[in-house]
Amino acid sequence: MDAVGAKDLAELSAGGIKYGLFLSAVLNFIVVAFVIFVLIKSIEAAKRKTMRQQAMAEPAPDPAVVAQENLIASMDRLTRAVESQGR
Repeated sequence: MDAVGAKDLAELSAGGIKYGLFLSAVLNFIVVAFVIFVLIKSIEAAKRKTMRQQAMAEPAPDPAVVAQENLIASMDRLTRAVESQGR
């Protein structure tokens, strides 16, 4: 920065126009936006990880129980059909 005669970026100017302030603001915005982006991305990754862990933790239904429930439902439908035929 000594080559252009300014101590920091904000002091840069050409013909009275302080373009250094603009460059400083743009750089600050880019840094803050990047930090927020990385923060949100890590939060989303943590959410996905916990969702995966919860899905893995839920036990799969026992096939025998599922078959029995289906059989009971079929028997109920058959009973209703037979009762409606008899009326």
